[in-house]
Amino acid sequence: MSYLPKAIKLGFKILPSYRAGKIINPAIDKSWYYLPDVVNIFDIPNKFSTIIDLIENEGFGFAALKKLIQCTNESAKPWVTFLKEFQGSSKELQKMIAEWSDADSIGLTIANGIKYFCTKDGSGKKDKKWSVFSNKMKVALNQKYGVEFLTPKELVGIM
Repeated sequence: MSYLPKAIKLGFKILPSYRAGKIINPAIDKSWYYLPDVVNIFDIPNKFSTIIDLIENEGFGFAALKKLIQCTNESAKPWVTFLKEFQGSSKELQKMIAEWSDADSIGLTIANGIKYFCTKDGSGKKDKKWSVFSNKMKVALNQKYGVEFLTPKELVGIM
């Protein structure tokens, strides 16, 4: 939490999540959130949903987590039950929860009309084929939505 106030002073904002409604933490100053002016309150959540569908149809994000926990039939029981019953590697589970978070972060960025996604993930020479940061997925998202993936150093270079 120590970096958040510094980031806010630099002009960064927090994107609220649309995964389970519009989640806003009441402990955080409301001015720290990016709250765009929109005519239709469903525009951003609908776009987010479309982007997430694209990502998950490729097997990334929440789809990767569900595959790991062997969530095959959500009509029989909720996905969280599969999570509670998971007996595999906790390290692999952490990796897939981070993958889900990464995908949602990308979806929120694009849905809010933000051109750049800044990360050090997947910026090396080694392709993260299992991740939403795979070269294939980044190219697909760039071509469809125009989002550009930049490292922090690259972002500073264009400012």
